[in-house]
Amino acid sequence: MTNGGQGNLVKLYLSEKWDYTDRRKKKPGRPAVLDEIRQLVLRFARENPSWGDDRIQGALANLGHKISDQTVGNILKAHGIEPAPERKRQTT
Repeated sequence: MTNGGQGNLVKLYLSEKWDYTDRRKKKPGRPAVLDEIRQLVLRFARENPSWGDDRIQGALANLGHKISDQTVGNILKAHGIEPAPERKRQTT
């Protein structure tokens, strides 16, 4: 081989080794809540207006879903559903 050929091999090796694709695949931050869990939170809140964030979180834990009560509150707030005391007083 000639020097040019070896240089190309080194460049190829380095480009494959140091392209950082493994770092680009990951998205930063905490993973998003599954849509299934989000739908369950909304369903529990609508069907049980007296339940607060803690009770909804406990019901989800009984079903095997690991989620915090604060996440439950964030989901409800994002969908315009008020906290339990206000939710209970609403009439349809």
